[in-house]
Amino acid sequence: MALVPLLLMSGLFDDPLKTRPERTKYAETSTYEDVVGFCQAITTKFSKVSKLGFSGTSAKGRRIPLVTIAEPMVQDAQEAAKSGKLIIYVQANIHAGEVEGKEAAMHLMREWVKDRGLLKKAILLVQPIYNCDGNEEFAPQAKNRPGQNGPEMVGLRPNGQGLDLNRDCTKAESPEMQGALRNIYSWNPDVVFDLHTTDGTRHGYPMTYGGPGNPNAHPELLDYAFRDFFPSVRQEGRKKFKLEMLDYGNGFFQDGKWRFETFAADARFVTNYAGLRGALPILSEAMVYEPFDIRVRDTERFVKLCLAKILKDAIKIKAIHAASESSIVGAKLATKFQMVSRGEEEVLLEKGLSAGVKNKGPVRDIEKVMMPVFDRFVGTSFAEVPFAYVIPDSETKLIELLKLHGLKLEVIEGLDQDPPKTNPLEAFRITKRMEARSAFQGHKLISLEGEWRTWNRSIQGILVRCEQPLGRVAFELLEPSATDGATAWGAIQDDFIEDTWHPVARVIRPVKLKTRPL
Repeated sequence: MALVPLLLMSGLFDDPLKTRPERTKYAETSTYEDVVGFCQAITTKFSKVSKLGFSGTSAKGRRIPLVTIAEPMVQDAQEAAKSGKLIIYVQANIHAGEVEGKEAAMHLMREWVKDRGLLKKAILLVQPIYNCDGNEEFAPQAKNRPGQNGPEMVGLRPNGQGLDLNRDCTKAESPEMQGALRNIYSWNPDVVFDLHTTDGTRHGYPMTYGGPGNPNAHPELLDYAFRDFFPSVRQEGRKKFKLEMLDYGNGFFQDGKWRFETFAADARFVTNYAGLRGALPILSEAMVYEPFDIRVRDTERFVKLCLAKILKDAIKIKAIHAASESSIVGAKLATKFQMVSRGEEEVLLEKGLSAGVKNKGPVRDIEKVMMPVFDRFVGTSFAEVPFAYVIPDSETKLIELLKLHGLKLEVIEGLDQDPPKTNPLEAFRITKRMEARSAFQGHKLISLEGEWRTWNRSIQGILVRCEQPLGRVAFELLEPSATDGATAWGAIQDDFIEDTWHPVARVIRPVKLKTRPL
């Protein structure tokens, strides 16, 4: 871009710790080079408490910056775990046209490197520009982000492969998610921030939030998030900044009445996936119709409000994370979901629009409307979590996906006991196969119905125990009827023909097996 050299010549970059919006009075958002330059500058100036690394390389060859902020500095996940501190991952710019999270993350980094109180309790992994390729596809907002209130030139939502990275957490087909799994989620973060902008809602809140939407997250995490954490942050935001907040979602008109609904429960979303891993997930959604500088400010304020609550509850959050890693063998987890309401309350809504129509410009005339708020999900169909799943060793794509997520796999070499009196091995008999009519993220999603039946075969192949810290992730990826796992996304080499066996079997009860690590 010709703009960058001109700005360099004009002396606009004299202070490397000022972001492009600050230098241009919020007329522009930062380029990839701006962000990398900022990360280099801050980790050079504050080298004792910050370190620049890269989580991976994008589809178009850009290294994805990741700044570690810690005192004392830690070199790897093992050192971070031994510290006993909270590990907090802050991710921004997953949708590159939604630019305020990128800028807010850099502004906050300037404060965090000096905040000794914060660094006594936490280690921060900060990724201000997750979608590097999308960020560089600058075009007028009328094209890339219609209805957004500045800046004029912004990037694209998809990554360099054309994928929506906030739909990639379970299938992990992007280099961005693969790098995050290897180099960020491998640190086992206790808290995960995901910073966004709304896409055109008709509510009247400058900030909305979301948490662990998948009901298969640990019950203590769900209870803490919905009954304590977010209500407290919401109350404190109103008290401290007069910042009105609500759950992320929108108002819908149904059967002559309004209702407010949040977004989906699928594990493909960052916050839902993080919740399955036991982290406290925090979605930030600034209001698209607010001016750019106000969206950055509100995002910063929201993150600060959350951090204050996180530090206050650090012991509790650590304990909940540990509890989420306990065994789930024998539990019944959901394979299908439905939205439920927490009750009725007054919701701020844009006045004078037809029911169900999105606003096309800045929110101006707001009214209070009493309506039920559907803020969470519950299961409608369930499956029992087995002792382990068994995968044919020919399923190389699936095996690599499981390893990428951090699951422990073992090669079965035989039984380490006399054969059990009743066969513990079961296979899933497919009774119905459904495939989406149109492609989504390059796939026609598959859903199966069927039942588990005793399978009179020897136990052989690759063993994935559910009694491991990421057992909930194993269930999501391997249960045949799960909505967002390997079956749905085509990560298993099978056509899933009706009245046949699914290739992933399960060992329903504990069995002593001779195994070796894969």
